[in-house]
Amino acid sequence: MIYNFRYNKKVRVFCAVFIFIGFFTLSWFYSLLPGVVTGWICAVMFASIFFYLPLTVLRYKVSVNTSADILFAGYMTYAAKYDTISISEIESIVERKNYFIIKTKIKILKVSKNIENIYILLDLIRGEKNERQGNGSLG
Repeated sequence: MIYNFRYNKKVRVFCAVFIFIGFFTLSWFYSLLPGVVTGWICAVMFASIFFYLPLTVLRYKVSVNTSADILFAGYMTYAAKYDTISISEIESIVERKNYFIIKTKIKILKVSKNIENIYILLDLIRGEKNERQGNGSLG
């Protein structure tokens, strides 16, 4: 379950406090690390801890598998659009997973658990139009 931060002041305050403490801890911890570990690795690690921990404490969290699947599907969509991964590879992954997520630069547009819709979405990535989409335009 993804909890709505906008309407729950308790969750927002709790997260803000954790993130505030997290940045101070991050700067202290980073000074102790060897030069091999970059600031980005450290920042990502702490950001994940300090965003996830308040949600766990308040019993609102997104499962790790769900998060990983969203990221992976977003990557596959981007890769397919810019020809760094073949459509056939994506189709085989989709058939095993039974869903696919189309992601734009701003937001996730659609999550589909219907196999027919998945192929329509894959066609949109390809920039093709076929009989499954009907006669409507993409705008």
